[in-house]
Parts: sequence; C-alpha cells; structure tokens
Amino acid sequence: MKQVAEIGLYEAIALMRRLSSEEKPFVLAHFTYDRHRLTAHGLSVVQRAILRPAASTAEVTDANFKIFYTNLDDRSNRNCWQPLLAYVNGMRVKINGYDQNSQQHGI
Repeated sequence: MKQVAEIGLYEAIALMRRLSSEEKPFVLAHFTYDRHRLTAHGLSVVQRAILRPAASTAEVTDANFKIFYTNLDDRSNRNCWQPLLAYVNGMRVKINGYDQNSQQHGI
C-alpha cells in the first residue's frame, strides 16, 4: 500500500503562501464546520485554490485560526479552520505535535 506524504500544518500554510505569491493554484481539502449553525458537511475538496488576504480579528472572530482562500473554479471567497485542513496538493496535513494515528490519546 502506497504511503501518503505528510506535511506539518505550518509548513502547509507556508507552501500555500508561496504558491499563492507565485500565482500558482493548489489543491486544498478540508473538513467543514460552521460553528454558528453547529453543522458540518464532511470533506470539501477545492481543485484550484489560492490564498487571499486574511481578515483581521476585528472583522472576523478568530481570524488568526482560519485560512482564507479563493476557489478559482467558481470565484468564491471561502475560509476554513486551520486544524480542519486535511490535504494540500495530495499531502496529508499533520497537526504539529499530534500524531493522528497514536493510540496514546485515547482515540
């Protein structure tokens, strides 16, 4: 079975910033969650994304914990929670300091 390459969350964010500054779209997959409606709709896959300037915390609550991007296929501005980022360009995003496969966390 082929092992999927992994990348740390902060490295993934740096990669997306670099690609966006070079105007190169990337594939982004994240789990959805709307904390106001308390709903989730599974995994959202965006085939052509590019980062957009982040909102300030004065404009958007908890903006420091979100990724602001544009879906180039439908030109919609979206955001996702950083911890819900799952894949960037086929690499599985790993939250730094936490091994999702570890049994020591009781999961």
